[in-house]
Amino acid sequence: TYNSLLERLAQSWSQQRQFVSAVSHELRTPLTIVQGYLHRTIKRANNLSPEQVKGLQTAEEESIRMRRLLDDLLDLSRSDSGKLAIANEPVRLTDQLEQVADLARNTLNRPLLLELPDDPRARDAMAHADPPRLRQVLLDLIENADKYSPENTPIRLVLRHATDASLVDVIDQGIGIPEQELDQVFQRFQRASNAPAKTGSGLGLSVVKLLVEGMGGSIEVHSRLGEGSCFTVILPS
Repeated sequence: TYNSLLERLAQSWSQQRQFVSAVSHELRTPLTIVQGYLHRTIKRANNLSPEQVKGLQTAEEESIRMRRLLDDLLDLSRSDSGKLAIANEPVRLTDQLEQVADLARNTLNRPLLLELPDDPRARDAMAHADPPRLRQVLLDLIENADKYSPENTPIRLVLRHATDASLVDVIDQGIGIPEQELDQVFQRFQRASNAPAKTGSGLGLSVVKLLVEGMGGSIEVHSRLGEGSCFTVILPS
């Protein structure tokens, strides 16, 4: 009876993973199409009232949020099934951070400060990472910082180096995380107790940790309530 129970539980868990993966994959395409049509309508329509434009912008933002949630679910499902693909290669981190900064500034309504080492040799330093996944990680951390920071306060993106490793800090001046909850922020569906309602699903940081560890690195967080947080991505050189 016990063995039969374990078999049923294993089968149920496998079917649940397959269902989440299939649904996430199938919904991404229609959501992308909806987002594209909304974006083009907003850009090209000159006869819309301000209220109509605002409504379409809200719909576009929600479609983007839904697609990101589906992407997170798909990554988690692939990881659970051992099918998450990460292709590491030597990358020049300065190039990656400059691309990330340019992409983030297109959507942020606050300053993003990119801080690179003064030493030219340090700027040319290489690390092992998957470039698209690294950009995804840093953009997710910047978006997270933006959600929990007061208006007009800057976000800092800082490149540092240590022995046999490169470090990228994403630093904000936001609400911070309670000290007793720092060990939980990378767990699935976990959100800080002081996080405002409707600011996330609790999946983003768990996916960030998953991708960073898949690149052979690690991630740390330091935070003070009311002062801000610093998330540090550590990658092998």
